[in-house]
Amino acid sequence: MREDQVYMIYIGECIQRIETYTNRDKESFFNNTLIQDAVLMNLLLLAESTARLSDQIKLSNPQVDWRGLSGFHRVLEFPGVNLATVWDVVERFIPTFKNDMEDIMKELVGMTNQ
Repeated sequence: MREDQVYMIYIGECIQRIETYTNRDKESFFNNTLIQDAVLMNLLLLAESTARLSDQIKLSNPQVDWRGLSGFHRVLEFPGVNLATVWDVVERFIPTFKNDMEDIMKELVGMTNQ
């Protein structure tokens, strides 16, 4: 349970960084390789961290596409990262994923406080 909390905190930090770096500004994302690199790294770290969450967390939260997350590195395979796909993930996936992670974290905190 404690490990799950640590990973959840880190996932939250990755989401926060992605939101900060992109600030919902598509033009800046596409025109700035530094922003692209920062977002890509945090997406990879986020995906890696979700892979380390317990099966209990994953089974009790089927609304999250855990399988898709574990395969996220394929989106970033080289040569050539598809920035349009990455932006789509930032714009469409991250907000919902953030809400799911916040709900899971509330559950974890509630379990710990019992």
